[in-house]
Amino acid sequence: MEDKLSGFSGGGTSAHTMAILIAFHQLTCWIVIKLWGFKPYKVNVSTARKVVTGQGRAKKGEDIKVVMLAWVVKKFPDFQVDLNRNGNVHKYIYDRSDATIIAYYGYLMLIKSKIVSIGVSIG
Repeated sequence: MEDKLSGFSGGGTSAHTMAILIAFHQLTCWIVIKLWGFKPYKVNVSTARKVVTGQGRAKKGEDIKVVMLAWVVKKFPDFQVDLNRNGNVHKYIYDRSDATIIAYYGYLMLIKSKIVSIGVSIG
């Protein structure tokens, strides 16, 4: 599960939005505990990006969200990218891309700890 507020640096998000996100995060953690009986492991999105793709931060002149979306589309060809009427990627797609990376990070951690063992190529 993505660590709460890890991707937010000052200025871009209102206090109201932050309060809603915190409440949603806490509710999601509670549901995981109730359904599966364990506390979710929280990971910073930059850490997950680094482990999964090898690149946690953007190089100079790059937008990390764009770089990560390109990686997700290459790794998961069925990942749907919706464009707006101007032909640009909808902003929510970048959040879905990050969520995919967080989920894949969790999968890799399960494989690494030998909890799950299936014949899938990793990397």
